[in-house]
Amino acid sequence: MILGLVSFIGAGKDTVASYLVKKGFIHRSLSDEIRDELKKRKLPETRDNLINVGNELRKKFGNDVLAKRAFEKIKKLNKHAIISSIRNAGEVKFFKKQPEFILVEIYCPLEIRYKRLKKRNRIGDIKSFKEFLLSEKREQASDPSKQQIHKVIKLADLKINNSGTIKQLQNNTDNLINKINKGGKGQK
Repeated sequence: MILGLVSFIGAGKDTVASYLVKKGFIHRSLSDEIRDELKKRKLPETRDNLINVGNELRKKFGNDVLAKRAFEKIKKLNKHAIISSIRNAGEVKFFKKQPEFILVEIYCPLEIRYKRLKKRNRIGDIKSFKEFLLSEKREQASDPSKQQIHKVIKLADLKINNSGTIKQLQNNTDNLINKINKGGKGQK
């Protein structure tokens, strides 16, 4: 089983990924592929650099370049895997050709995501609601070589709601895995 996770910033991708890693999954983020590139170029790991270099790689090597790089790393391990930070429809197109791939949207309302981002206070996170909205808009580009999270979300097979507690998110994640293991992607 390969689960792709997609969401807007602050919806809980990393929380779901961490929870599933504890259950034996391996995790690779497409952002890790960009971080590797930033290290090669000796560039600081800022949100802007991640976005700009990711867009540059897609434009130069194709919209599925990050997906291909991540998939090469996980397929060798022959374990259940999570791929997070899928932000482009070309990446989804590549992954949907792989056996056992299921794209899952992690959903959380905008206001809750903003409050969670403010609370987590991670380096590089947004500092104001205006900056948050601008970040959302930037991740919804019309250029096919840029981030298109809104289009990726529309391609999701399943959805996990994360508008409650962490325990509720874990239960929703367990329910989703059980549904998949019973042989059905179910409905979004």
